[in-house]
Amino acid sequence: MADLNIENIVVSARIASSLNLEVLADTIPNSKYNPGELPVLLLHFSQPKVAAMVFSSGRVVITGAKTIEEVETSLKILSKQLHQAGIITSKKPIYDIKNIVASTQFNKTLNLPKIASHLDNVQYEPEHFPGIIHRTTTPSIVIMLFNSGKIVGNGTNLEEISIAIDKLSIELSSQNMI
Repeated sequence: MADLNIENIVVSARIASSLNLEVLADTIPNSKYNPGELPVLLLHFSQPKVAAMVFSSGRVVITGAKTIEEVETSLKILSKQLHQAGIITSKKPIYDIKNIVASTQFNKTLNLPKIASHLDNVQYEPEHFPGIIHRTTTPSIVIMLFNSGKIVGNGTNLEEISIAIDKLSIELSSQNMI
């Protein structure tokens, strides 16, 4: 299995039935609310270092977490802040993982034009983006390869990202491309 570093986890959860964001913006310290720009209440936590976008529907999107523990801690912090503002929240919100970004490193420089010509489901336009965007089908993952050897996988399941990167590594090794 590929040795992956989680860069970001994005989750969505329902934390309350509905919320008055204007009132919360006045109540929760360091919150930002500009409905003309974006109709969400923005919160930034320093420990863990994540951001929360709170919607009037009671849904929240947490981004920036590097572990599931950080996701759960962020939801607890948010629940506590809402509770202090007089809002009844879910005891333990159920969250859905929407996206995981994880990276690894091949310890060599990659010949991107050669790799792009070999792989299917590839976008390679170096004048627009400095890497290859490769979409795998089983599992359904987006992998970005960079000249430096850095590999970034994007999906909803860390194990599937690892499997996709492993398959790609085997394929590229068999063709003497890494």
